[in-house]
Parts: sequence; structure tokens; C-alpha cells
Amino acid sequence: MDGLLNVIEPRDCLLASGEYIVVSGESLPETSIIVSVNGRRKSSLTVGAAGLFVTQVAIKDSDNIITVKAISPSGETETVSRRVYKTEKADEKPELDTLVKKIKSFLIFK
Repeated sequence: MDGLLNVIEPRDCLLASGEYIVVSGESLPETSIIVSVNGRRKSSLTVGAAGLFVTQVAIKDSDNIITVKAISPSGETETVSRRVYKTEKADEKPELDTLVKKIKSFLIFK
């Protein structure tokens, strides 16, 4: 693992049809993990001896930013954000303009 925090789930730009999503990853033992959805704190936990964490959080909006913040026992911090789209049906896609904006920003940074 490079750095303090490795978020395994959710992957970025995930399409989710349920009301809850799983947030999982790895960090150093005894690290505090804070999970927020659209800027609102939804879950906090402490990483166990194995270095793994898992929780689930509710998503209500169609476009959600999941932010995972790790705070090590020494005070070091690292934050990772992922976008999750909530759809009414599993095969529904996010709005086209949102996808176009993502593609444009990707091309700009290339």
C-alpha cells in the first residue's frame, strides 16, 4: 500500500441502484476513518490490526461524492473522494451532460 489510505470500494464513477453502498479499504492499524457523503459525515470507525476497514453508507442524491478521510495515530491525514451515481434501475445511466463534463476534464488533463 502506497500512502496512508487505499480505498478499494467504491470505484470512481460507480453506478449504484441501491440505497446503500459499501466503502472499504486498507490503512494502518488504529487509523481513524471518516466517511462523508456530499460533505455530510455518515460513518466513522477505527482500522483494526489487519489494516482493513469496511462500512456502508446511504446515498440519496443522483450524483454523490463519497469522501474517505484517514487520520493516523501520529496525526498524518489522507483523503480520497469517489463519485457514485445513484440510478433508479441498474441499467439506467447518469445524465449525458455529466458524462460529457467528465470526458472534457479527462482530456484536458491528458
